[in-house]
Amino acid sequence: MSLEQELEYFGLNQEEITHLVNSTNFHHKRKTVDELNNLFIKIRKIYNCSIGDILGAVLKHPPFAGLDHERVVAQAVSVYGDENKVKSAVLKFPPFAGLDHERVVRQKLHVGSLINPKKGQILEIILNQPVLASYSAKRDIAVIDICRHLFNEGYTQQNEMLQLYIKHFMNSPYLKGTKIRISKSKTNEEPKLMTILRKELNKLLCKSSTPY
Repeated sequence: MSLEQELEYFGLNQEEITHLVNSTNFHHKRKTVDELNNLFIKIRKIYNCSIGDILGAVLKHPPFAGLDHERVVAQAVSVYGDENKVKSAVLKFPPFAGLDHERVVRQKLHVGSLINPKKGQILEIILNQPVLASYSAKRDIAVIDICRHLFNEGYTQQNEMLQLYIKHFMNSPYLKGTKIRISKSKTNEEPKLMTILRKELNKLLCKSSTPY
């Protein structure tokens, strides 16, 4: 039986099958249907989820199928402390499973020193938005650069700024179409994230100053 036929057995559509067949990061192309099924069942039991959830994770991140998930969960729990939230974070963002979490947390605490988050806040933020764990130090520095500029403009609400960033983190901290952060800008242009944060901070200021 071909790999395409084997994957069809699991209910994948043609686009999904082609994605895995062509992926250089899916390392189970020689396994039989039974072997693949046993593999997916083993992973499913670790995360206490459905086979569909595991297939979804593999489609999003093909290397997911080849990880030692008992070790993945144990290592992440040793850093974040909450097994259920760790498992939920992995299924929400499968690349989370392959990260060095001690390094991730060190990086976030280091570059986030200007906002001064507590370690517990960082752990909770990452578990709730695991994609943040994959962001590079360069991107994190660009975010802090924005915060520094906003502080200099008089916006000193550290906790509010952190919460607003979590809400809008998908917006770019760089100048449009570049990897240039605001402190390196030679124009009046600013990153989309900076514009959004300033607008949201102004709303909070107006709300707090509105008499009752």
